[in-house]
Amino acid sequence: MGVIVLALVTAGWQDGFSVPVWVIAAVALAMTAGTYTGGRRIITTLGRRIVHFDPPRGFAAETAAAAVLYTTAFLVKAPISTTQTITAAILGAGATRRFSAVRWQVARSIGTAWILTFPGAGVPAAALYLLLHAVTGL
Repeated sequence: MGVIVLALVTAGWQDGFSVPVWVIAAVALAMTAGTYTGGRRIITTLGRRIVHFDPPRGFAAETAAAAVLYTTAFLVKAPISTTQTITAAILGAGATRRFSAVRWQVARSIGTAWILTFPGAGVPAAALYLLLHAVTGL
C-alpha cells in the first residue's frame, strides 16, 4: 500500500500520504489472489515434502516461529520473513525425530531459491532504473 501511495503522491495524483480505500481493496485482492494461487503449493511443500509431522512437532514448529516473529516485531522492531521463519522452524522440529527424517534436498532447493531471489529481483530493477534514467534524463 505504501508503494502505491508513494507513486500516487509522486505522480501528483494525491496530495497527502493517507491510504485510499480503493488502494486497500486492491492490495487485499492482490494478496488474496497470490495466496490462492501459490499458497497451496507452499503449504504442500512445507507440510509434506520436507518432513511429515505429527501434531506435537507441528505445534512446536508453529509456536517457535510465532515466538520469533513476535520477538523481532515488537522487541527488536526488525522486519523478518515469515516464510523463512516457519521453514526454519519446520526443519528444526523435523530434525528432532531423526536427522534423516528431513528431506534436505528440498530444503536446499528452497534455500537456493531464496538466494537467487535477491539478484533475480535486483538486476531487473537496476536495469529498469537505468533505462528510465536514460530516457527521462532525471
